[in-house]
Amino acid sequence: MTELRERSMMARAVQLAWRGRYSTHPNPRVGCVIARGDKILGEGWHERAGESHAETRALSQAGPAARGATAYVTLEPCSHFGRTPPCARALIDA
Repeated sequence: MTELRERSMMARAVQLAWRGRYSTHPNPRVGCVIARGDKILGEGWHERAGESHAETRALSQAGPAARGATAYVTLEPCSHFGRTPPCARALIDA
């Protein structure tokens, strides 16, 4: 059951990433699902270059429930400061 759940959550993250297909250039399309078990706590995708990334949108939706949950992300979270703060730090701090 766990492998099926993992695949399902990643498939959902890929679906979310696809929503940014025409608006994120030059940045990549990224989707993120924050979940605990079978329950999705938050979802997000990178909507436009220079705006919040998928991870921070999903964390915002999940709120405090994100602590200890699993993040399914279609690309490694950024770890640098640019137009937005690092997503890796946001995930760790959640």
